[in-house]
Amino acid sequence: MQKIVELTEENLNENGIELEELLADGGYSSGEALKYLHQKNIDAYIPNFGQYKPEREGFIFNKELNQYECIKEGSNKAILLFKGEKNDSKSYTKYSYRSSERDCKNCPLREQCCGKSTKYKKIDHSIHKEHYDRMHQKLTQNARYAKQMVRVRSKTVEPVIGTLVNFTNMKCEAFTNTI
Repeated sequence: MQKIVELTEENLNENGIELEELLADGGYSSGEALKYLHQKNIDAYIPNFGQYKPEREGFIFNKELNQYECIKEGSNKAILLFKGEKNDSKSYTKYSYRSSERDCKNCPLREQCCGKSTKYKKIDHSIHKEHYDRMHQKLTQNARYAKQMVRVRSKTVEPVIGTLVNFTNMKCEAFTNTI
Protein backbone atom coordinates (compact mmCIF):
# COMPACT_ATOMS: atom_id res chain seq x y z
CA MET A 1 0.00 0.00 0.00
CA GLN A 2 2.72 2.46 0.98
CA LYS A 3 4.58 2.15 -2.32
CA ILE A 4 1.37 2.50 -4.35
CA VAL A 5 0.32 5.60 -2.39
CA GLU A 6 3.76 7.19 -2.75
CA LEU A 7 3.82 6.62 -6.52
CA THR A 8 0.26 7.88 -6.88
CA GLU A 9 1.00 11.01 -4.83
CA GLU A 10 4.10 11.65 -6.91
CA ASN A 11 2.10 11.42 -10.15
CA LEU A 12 -0.72 13.58 -8.81
CA ASN A 13 1.66 16.22 -7.41
CA GLU A 14 3.23 16.62 -10.85
CA ASN A 15 -0.20 17.84 -11.97
CA GLY A 16 -0.94 19.95 -8.89
CA ILE A 17 -3.44 17.45 -7.46
CA GLU A 18 -3.49 16.33 -3.84
CA LEU A 19 -4.53 12.83 -2.78
CA GLU A 20 -7.47 13.18 -0.41
CA GLU A 21 -9.45 9.95 -0.68
CA LEU A 22 -8.44 6.41 -1.40
CA LEU A 23 -10.60 3.44 -2.37
CA ALA A 24 -9.37 -0.12 -2.21
CA ASP A 25 -10.81 -3.59 -1.88
CA GLY A 26 -10.44 -5.85 1.15
CA GLY A 27 -7.21 -7.28 -0.21
CA TYR A 28 -5.52 -4.06 0.94
CA SER A 29 -6.98 -4.27 4.44
CA SER A 30 -4.06 -4.69 6.79
CA GLY A 31 -3.25 -3.05 10.07
CA GLU A 32 -0.04 -1.61 8.64
CA ALA A 33 -1.86 -0.13 5.63
CA LEU A 34 -4.63 1.41 7.75
CA LYS A 35 -2.08 2.84 10.19
CA TYR A 36 -0.05 4.33 7.33
CA LEU A 37 -3.11 5.95 5.73
CA HIS A 38 -4.24 7.34 9.08
CA GLN A 39 -0.80 8.86 9.74
CA LYS A 40 -0.88 10.50 6.31
CA ASN A 41 -4.42 11.86 6.88
CA ILE A 42 -5.71 10.08 3.79
CA ASP A 43 -9.44 9.45 3.90
CA ALA A 44 -9.55 5.78 2.95
CA TYR A 45 -12.45 3.40 2.30
CA ILE A 46 -11.24 -0.18 2.61
CA PRO A 47 -13.49 -3.01 3.86
CA ASN A 48 -11.96 -4.81 6.83
CA PHE A 49 -10.65 -8.32 6.32
CA GLY A 50 -12.95 -11.26 7.05
CA GLN A 51 -11.64 -12.18 10.51
CA TYR A 52 -12.20 -8.69 11.94
CA LYS A 53 -14.78 -8.62 14.74
CA PRO A 54 -16.05 -5.17 15.71
CA GLU A 55 -17.49 -6.52 18.96
CA ARG A 56 -17.10 -9.55 21.19
CA GLU A 57 -20.54 -10.69 22.25
CA GLY A 58 -20.99 -10.23 25.98
CA PHE A 59 -17.72 -8.32 26.42
CA ILE A 60 -16.63 -4.70 26.16
CA PHE A 61 -13.08 -3.52 25.63
CA ASN A 62 -11.94 -0.92 28.16
CA LYS A 63 -9.22 0.91 26.25
CA GLU A 64 -8.07 3.00 29.24
CA LEU A 65 -7.47 -0.08 31.40
CA ASN A 66 -6.46 -2.28 28.42
CA GLN A 67 -8.80 -5.10 29.40
CA TYR A 68 -12.00 -6.83 28.37
CA GLU A 69 -14.92 -6.88 30.78
CA CYS A 70 -17.72 -9.43 30.82
CA ILE A 71 -21.13 -7.76 30.75
CA LYS A 72 -23.32 -10.84 30.30
CA GLU A 73 -26.46 -10.88 32.39
CA GLY A 74 -26.20 -13.56 35.09
CA SER A 75 -22.42 -13.93 34.76
CA ASN A 76 -19.66 -13.44 37.33
CA LYS A 77 -18.56 -10.28 35.44
CA ALA A 78 -15.01 -11.50 34.85
CA ILE A 79 -12.19 -9.15 33.88
CA LEU A 80 -9.87 -10.32 31.10
CA LEU A 81 -6.45 -8.83 31.76
CA PHE A 82 -3.79 -8.15 29.14
CA LYS A 83 -1.36 -11.09 29.02
CA GLY A 84 1.01 -9.99 26.26
CA GLU A 85 1.63 -10.29 22.54
CA LYS A 86 1.64 -13.47 20.51
CA ASN A 87 1.87 -14.48 16.86
CA ASP A 88 -0.90 -16.64 15.42
CA SER A 89 -0.48 -19.38 12.82
CA LYS A 90 -0.40 -16.78 10.01
CA SER A 91 2.26 -14.70 11.82
CA TYR A 92 -0.16 -11.90 12.71
CA THR A 93 0.77 -10.25 15.99
CA LYS A 94 -2.11 -10.12 18.45
CA TYR A 95 -2.73 -8.96 21.99
CA SER A 96 -3.96 -11.67 24.30
CA TYR A 97 -6.44 -11.17 27.18
CA ARG A 98 -7.44 -13.79 29.73
CA SER A 99 -9.66 -14.08 32.78
CA SER A 100 -8.62 -15.88 35.92
CA GLU A 101 -9.94 -19.37 36.53
CA ARG A 102 -11.32 -18.08 39.81
CA ASP A 103 -13.60 -15.62 37.97
CA CYS A 104 -14.98 -18.08 35.42
CA LYS A 105 -14.70 -21.52 37.04
CA ASN A 106 -18.05 -21.29 38.88
CA CYS A 107 -19.81 -18.88 36.52
CA PRO A 108 -23.29 -20.11 35.51
CA LEU A 109 -22.47 -19.17 31.89
CA ARG A 110 -18.98 -20.72 31.81
CA GLU A 111 -19.82 -23.70 29.62
CA GLN A 112 -21.50 -21.64 26.87
CA CYS A 113 -18.80 -18.96 27.08
CA CYS A 114 -15.57 -20.92 27.62
CA GLY A 115 -16.47 -24.48 26.66
CA LYS A 116 -16.98 -27.66 28.66
CA SER A 117 -13.49 -28.13 30.06
CA THR A 118 -11.88 -24.65 29.97
CA LYS A 119 -12.23 -22.71 33.19
CA TYR A 120 -11.25 -19.27 31.87
CA LYS A 121 -12.12 -16.95 28.97
CA LYS A 122 -9.50 -15.85 26.44
CA ILE A 123 -9.81 -13.16 23.75
CA ASP A 124 -7.17 -12.12 21.23
CA HIS A 125 -7.27 -9.07 19.01
CA SER A 126 -4.98 -7.49 16.44
CA ILE A 127 -2.32 -5.05 17.57
CA HIS A 128 -3.96 -2.77 14.98
CA LYS A 129 -7.45 -3.02 16.48
CA GLU A 130 -7.83 0.76 16.75
CA HIS A 131 -7.24 1.16 13.00
CA TYR A 132 -9.67 -1.62 12.06
CA ASP A 133 -12.23 -0.17 14.49
CA ARG A 134 -11.83 3.30 12.96
CA MET A 135 -12.39 1.92 9.45
CA HIS A 136 -15.41 -0.10 10.60
CA GLN A 137 -16.91 2.99 12.21
CA LYS A 138 -16.34 5.08 9.08
CA LEU A 139 -17.90 2.46 6.80
CA THR A 140 -20.94 1.91 9.03
CA GLN A 141 -21.58 5.50 10.14
CA ASN A 142 -21.69 6.77 6.61
CA ALA A 143 -22.75 3.58 4.83
CA ARG A 144 -24.42 5.45 1.98
CA TYR A 145 -21.26 7.35 1.07
CA ALA A 146 -19.12 4.21 1.51
CA LYS A 147 -21.39 2.32 -0.94
CA GLN A 148 -21.15 5.23 -3.36
CA MET A 149 -17.34 5.02 -3.15
CA VAL A 150 -17.47 1.27 -3.87
CA ARG A 151 -19.59 1.97 -6.97
CA VAL A 152 -17.11 4.63 -8.13
CA ARG A 153 -14.25 2.15 -7.70
CA SER A 154 -16.16 -0.55 -9.56
CA LYS A 155 -16.86 1.77 -12.49
CA THR A 156 -13.33 3.16 -12.77
CA VAL A 157 -10.79 0.58 -11.59
CA GLU A 158 -12.35 -2.79 -12.40
CA PRO A 159 -12.86 -2.07 -16.13
CA VAL A 160 -9.20 -1.06 -16.49
CA ILE A 161 -7.98 -4.25 -14.83
CA GLY A 162 -10.43 -6.28 -16.91
CA THR A 163 -9.16 -4.67 -20.11
CA LEU A 164 -5.54 -5.35 -19.18
CA VAL A 165 -6.28 -8.98 -18.37
CA ASN A 166 -8.58 -9.72 -21.31
CA PHE A 167 -7.09 -7.74 -24.18
CA THR A 168 -3.37 -7.64 -23.43
CA ASN A 169 -3.19 -11.19 -22.11
CA MET A 170 -1.85 -9.82 -18.85
CA LYS A 171 -2.54 -12.26 -16.04
CA CYS A 172 -3.68 -10.87 -12.66
CA GLU A 173 -0.61 -12.34 -10.96
CA ALA A 174 1.71 -10.51 -13.36
CA PHE A 175 -0.30 -7.31 -12.97
CA THR A 176 -0.17 -7.30 -9.18
CA ASN A 177 3.55 -7.98 -9.19
CA THR A 178 4.21 -4.88 -11.29
CA ILE A 179 2.27 -2.48 -9.08
